[in-house]
Amino acid sequence: MDDPPKILVVEYDAMLLASEVLLLRSRSYAATPADCISHASIFLSKLKIAAPIIGHSVPRDHREELAGLCRRTQPEARILVLHSSGKEMAARPDAAVDSREGPTLVLNTLDILLADLNKLSAPRSTPSPQAKGKTA
Repeated sequence: MDDPPKILVVEYDAMLLASEVLLLRSRSYAATPADCISHASIFLSKLKIAAPIIGHSVPRDHREELAGLCRRTQPEARILVLHSSGKEMAARPDAAVDSREGPTLVLNTLDILLADLNKLSAPRSTPSPQAKGKTA
């Protein structure tokens, strides 16, 4: 069985952080909480993160900084911002949703981002040597 995708959840509000981590773990994601940029930076340097989630309670300038940090340290990761203004960020996330629209939207968006990531990382099948020489 494959390991669950590692999700880094960055929120500055402790209650939001705890609830988002619980929600992700209920869906079998390996959710790692970070309550500031310095903690997020440490996790990004030590763990292979499939998707960082930058939460609603993170100030706009910190959202920008975190998205840029994610792009530099883990360019293959899919960045999800839980704020509608994420669509206007200079360091573009892969998706931005308004978290006030509910957890179903957040989870569905994350599922789509990770499915896309899995397609890109799946090994390509190569024709067998016998098939290479065959013609139809």
